[in-house]
Amino acid sequence: MSAEQGKALIEGQLYLTLELVAECYEVQVSWLTEVYELGLLGHGERIESRIAIPVIRLDRVARVIRMHFHYGQELTSLEPLLEAEERDSL
Repeated sequence: MSAEQGKALIEGQLYLTLELVAECYEVQVSWLTEVYELGLLGHGERIESRIAIPVIRLDRVARVIRMHFHYGQELTSLEPLLEAEERDSL
């Protein structure tokens, strides 16, 4: 897979660039970048000059979108809520 498509295989795991993820979820790249910089999407990798996250984090992207846009939660307050939700789902 080429980086031009916004995808890369890194150590056997598929990564997608924030640009591709933003397009898929119909959100602004700048907003998703802010979410990433707040640490809400975990560790990413650089693909050329772009940030990419593992596809296993897409569920978290969807939860952040739902909690922020649908329930009105501030991004800065989401980390504890996301962690609790993930703990409860185990």
